[in-house]
Amino acid sequence: MDIAGAVALVTGGGSGIGRATALRLARDGAAVAVADIDEHSARETARLVEGRAGRALPIQADVADEGAVRGMIDRTRERFGRLNILVNNAGVVEAVTTRRASFPELEAAGWLRMLDINLRGVLLGTQHAIAVMREAGGGVIINVSSMAGMGVGPHPAPVYAASKAAVIRFSAALAPLGRRLNIRVNCICPDWVDTPMVQRARAEVSPQEWQAIAPAAMTEPEEIAEGVVRIIGDDSLAGRVMLCVGPKPWPLAELPKRPP
Repeated sequence: MDIAGAVALVTGGGSGIGRATALRLARDGAAVAVADIDEHSARETARLVEGRAGRALPIQADVADEGAVRGMIDRTRERFGRLNILVNNAGVVEAVTTRRASFPELEAAGWLRMLDINLRGVLLGTQHAIAVMREAGGGVIINVSSMAGMGVGPHPAPVYAASKAAVIRFSAALAPLGRRLNIRVNCICPDWVDTPMVQRARAEVSPQEWQAIAPAAMTEPEEIAEGVVRIIGDDSLAGRVMLCVGPKPWPLAELPKRPP
């Protein structure tokens, strides 16, 4: 897909990976709808896009709310005429430190909300975007998961890891849509990324605690945005998973067609 002239919608676009992705897509010529639960943050990203001569639409939306998901997609289409690209980026993480509760100490309301945003939001966004993309003859959906969702070992944020593992499997399972509807669904899995959410977590712990859970160097949001652009630009990719860890270029994996 040629990004220039396309219409993109980025959830969680008010900061971090979402903001970097929105700015990169706009730089490459896309009109960008920026959805975020924080209206001020969405407007700030849109202002940055427009300050670079791009076209942007800020949208306040909770991706766990089906009505809000329908609304953000409808508003994008009403403003720009169609929807070609959806980046399901919005997500939250439970505590991974000893100073805040994690599962099983975390109350059910907390981890249920996490599942609503990290998984239900992706499913809702994907489903309603497909309906609009079919009208336009195709499109690209990229679901932002995490390296936390890979593997079968322990993880300090188990509900987060489980939600991200589900996003990976969901994305891979939709590979046939590439042939059937010309709608390519893929997944990108960042490792530790230097985002405001991660920096807030860092501020709550001692240097020793941080050193025990985080790498010495983190990936920048702009590097993840480059991965998103790479996936969009390769029409052969459907149901693939980009693992964003270690030196670039990052590999594109294809999960087994059937469970072992």
